[in-house]
Amino acid sequence: MSGRARFQVCISGIRAERLTGVSRKKLFLKVDFDSYFNDTTTPTAPISDTIGWPNEFSFGYETEHVHALSSKTLTLKLYKSGWMGGGLIGECTVDLLTIATGPVEHRLMARDGSVMRCELHFKVTMEQQSDLELVLQEAELSAPSGFSPSMALSYAIVGASGEPLGRKHTEAAGMREWHMTQMLKHRVTRSALMASQLHLEIVDMSNGRTVAQSMFPLSGLPAAAVGNGTFLDTLSLRFRGAGSSGSWEMGCTLCAKNVPVWAQMIGGFHDMAGIHNARFASSGIPSTRRPAIALFDCPEPTSAATHSRSQGSAGALAALLPTGGAHAPARSSGSSGASSAPKALPWFWDKKTDASSGRTYYVNHITHTTAWTLPTEDTYHVDIVAPGPLGVSLERCYHGMTRFAGPSGRRNSGADTGAVVKSVEPGSAIDRASSGRVQMGHHLIAVNGASTLTWDLSATCSMIQRASRPVRLTFQDPYAV
Repeated sequence: MSGRARFQVCISGIRAERLTGVSRKKLFLKVDFDSYFNDTTTPTAPISDTIGWPNEFSFGYETEHVHALSSKTLTLKLYKSGWMGGGLIGECTVDLLTIATGPVEHRLMARDGSVMRCELHFKVTMEQQSDLELVLQEAELSAPSGFSPSMALSYAIVGASGEPLGRKHTEAAGMREWHMTQMLKHRVTRSALMASQLHLEIVDMSNGRTVAQSMFPLSGLPAAAVGNGTFLDTLSLRFRGAGSSGSWEMGCTLCAKNVPVWAQMIGGFHDMAGIHNARFASSGIPSTRRPAIALFDCPEPTSAATHSRSQGSAGALAALLPTGGAHAPARSSGSSGASSAPKALPWFWDKKTDASSGRTYYVNHITHTTAWTLPTEDTYHVDIVAPGPLGVSLERCYHGMTRFAGPSGRRNSGADTGAVVKSVEPGSAIDRASSGRVQMGHHLIAVNGASTLTWDLSATCSMIQRASRPVRLTFQDPYAV
């Protein structure tokens, strides 16, 4: 999911529990939602075992980079106040991808560096809003005999209350055919869409009487939506005739655009260990539960024959990438046959043909390596069962690094926290468990399902050391498709 998206956000139910190491002062919070809604301060509250703030923050949030929600964050900062001034006690951070596709309730630790200060409980609803567009194409009505050949099709989007949402359109047709109807357009959220229906009526134009009705539930749209929230399908609608008017049927193509597909989970909660007892209300949720890589202003791939993943604004930087010096991979690689090339290559990869064999191979212009096939999974898990050292060295993600870095040419999510693989000892526990998949530059993004993108390096290493075996480490390959 790329491009622009609009959300309605509400932050409520904030409370702090189990405060430690805090003097007897009043506390207040500051809320920062991706620097879009920030520096919002709650009233002060006296310290007790549990401190609650009745504030409810509601606002609209719009982003042009919905595919990079994992690199955007909500931060809650806890301050103490006093007549001589106060200071920051602790803070907690959660990425917006977890908020947009996870539970509403969060229970996270507020920390001052590596010191745990308290547990912050809060709720965040983040519901996508879209200007839904519905059009019926090539509609043809099959009516019982004895009715006027001139019919009208009346249709509207009907909400849970049974009232039409927006305008109701009527299309007249002399031969009971409609090439394309007028567009129904209405701003909806996913929850409203799940409870809405497309209400259709057949009207006899000779007397203005409704002779048949049909309802199509719109709850099926999100699961079938593809691309940028677009749905196109052929429908066969059966109408319920008024009285003994007989059976009515209509075949048509339904085209829906801007279908809201982002949705949060129902029930459960999210804490430092992951997501618990939550589920999605329906299928069709964007398959971006993994943290996404945010690449802005990146150069286009060097080959003019390949298709760009997006229209980057810094195509001139492509001249900085090396275009020569890469050779076809050795035939001893054991690969049999060239794989079919994808429609769009990942950044910094190029497709070439081996002149001697005619086989297709791929060149990585960052690592100056070649391969017969492209990696296809950018997120993978490594399960460590036996106790003992892992044999991997980690380093922190560098501040401001949003493209690639240093000799490894790695890419990351844009955050300056978390950990990146610096080196892997051959034959070590992690090397054996991953079958050699873990390599320099790969980003460690989760430990036992808990995202590490908002942790600093020391907290990440501490979490791995404290975790009992077996432990599951989740990595992201920056060079995968």
